[in-house]
Amino acid sequence: MEIRLKEWGADIEKLKERAEEAPDEVKRFCMDRIGTLETMRRTGFARLREMKQTGDDAWEEIRSDLDAHWDEMRKTFTETYEKLK
Repeated sequence: MEIRLKEWGADIEKLKERAEEAPDEVKRFCMDRIGTLETMRRTGFARLREMKQTGDDAWEEIRSDLDAHWDEMRKTFTETYEKLK
């Protein structure tokens, strides 16, 4: 997950570049979503750090939360990418 979050940093930058070239309405939508993705990415890293620091008992709860966060981030990324097509 940590590697994928790092990779998504590069993917977000690519989205930013594409959004800059988009018509104004699409650009505003995408830049808003990109802001959301950046926040989600930071939250993902924070949850990973938390997961590394917890004991086995809390690991499953944090992992479940992180999986849900991951799915939401993937959905937001896909929606933004599709808007730029």
